[in-house]
Amino acid sequence: MTRIRLLPVRSRIALQHEIVGALARSGIQRTPTDVKPFADELARQIRSANYLQSLPANDEGAQKSMNIRAFIIHARDSGELDEALWRAFLAAHFGAMSASNSAIAGSAGKFLCAFGQAPTWTWENVSSDVPSFNGDLESCQEELKSLRFGNHRKFESKQPDALAQVIESFICWVRLHGSSPSAAFAPLHDDTHEQAFHDLYRRFDVCRFGRLGKFDLLCLIGELKLANIAPDSCYLVDSTGPLAGAKKLCGPQAAGLSDQKLSDAMDGVARDLQLPYAVMENALCIWQKKPQSQVNGLPQDEVPHSAFIPLESIGHAVIHT
Repeated sequence: MTRIRLLPVRSRIALQHEIVGALARSGIQRTPTDVKPFADELARQIRSANYLQSLPANDEGAQKSMNIRAFIIHARDSGELDEALWRAFLAAHFGAMSASNSAIAGSAGKFLCAFGQAPTWTWENVSSDVPSFNGDLESCQEELKSLRFGNHRKFESKQPDALAQVIESFICWVRLHGSSPSAAFAPLHDDTHEQAFHDLYRRFDVCRFGRLGKFDLLCLIGELKLANIAPDSCYLVDSTGPLAGAKKLCGPQAAGLSDQKLSDAMDGVARDLQLPYAVMENALCIWQKKPQSQVNGLPQDEVPHSAFIPLESIGHAVIHT
């Protein structure tokens, strides 16, 4: 069994001071009061990530909740790496990592199971007979209407032809880079995990997967040990929400910083706090769009009946005030 590695927890006051210190090392002067709202959101993301890491993954739970994360882990632990990567791709396309409720979080699992109880639209079944799969999509138009996309994929379509286009694009990319998902996502050279992530980020060219879609997918693949990759940055350049969050966090000094300098500063905060870049990126994105009434403290704790257990809506008290 893989040992669970939880993120370091600290009080919110300590977190404020750590953020101030990390920003200062990039030449950005802020006070604990300035960063308190962001520290509260970051604390929630740390708590959520740790809760997610502690969840057991089993077949029965996956089938009951359409838990795509459990479906991925089951395939991985069964030695079916191609299938695990395919399921990770579906999770990323439906935005399971940015889902705000269980209906959204369960969509990737429902799709994988073709709206039944067990995985049906698997890598082998879909990639070996794309025309048949496209026909299945057409016949499931009513069921497809029940699918929901997470916040990071909120502009995606549930129409059969649109879904087929994305999936065919992924299959084409896989075939172009090694014929199987495990070959396509394998590092090209004997690089560090960070360099391997960066290389994949540059060469992953699939319809409807821009900066955020690629980042979410590759972070998930690295987190679940489907490939030896780890992000080397928050990848904020060319982003919208996370970059706006970085500017908001840096205050008046942000006006004199390039997007790359802002991204570097946020990378520094994540490294100093020993946090995954994905947690930092997500916290910046969520925090910057909240109304002021919601950024002065953590939301009321709740743990939804979840499929992926979305980070944005988990709340067992793992971090202390």
